[in-house]
Amino acid sequence: MRMKEFKVKSTDSIFNINPSYNITFHNGTKQIGRLDLSGSKMRFEGDAEESARIFFDLVARFFPQRLADERKAERAACAKVCDDADKSTHPTDLADAIRFRE
Repeated sequence: MRMKEFKVKSTDSIFNINPSYNITFHNGTKQIGRLDLSGSKMRFEGDAEESARIFFDLVARFFPQRLADERKAERAACAKVCDDADKSTHPTDLADAIRFRE
């Protein structure tokens, strides 16, 4: 099989692409705010109060699950320390297990 050779006439359009660092806030299908992080300064355009409400509603929806996951992990770590302590009869072993738990 013969390879085809392609020549690129200009790479300007390929290498001058600037990514979008924008966060947009929508109420339904309507954009109500946009936080632009792509320049040297942060800029916000739109309804700040409504955008903030939407943002914090989203955070409030996901944060309880994160807390539940962290509590579950902490309980598992504490259960391991307690299990290790049950196997030990020396108080310093228990103190070390608590102090150096991961």
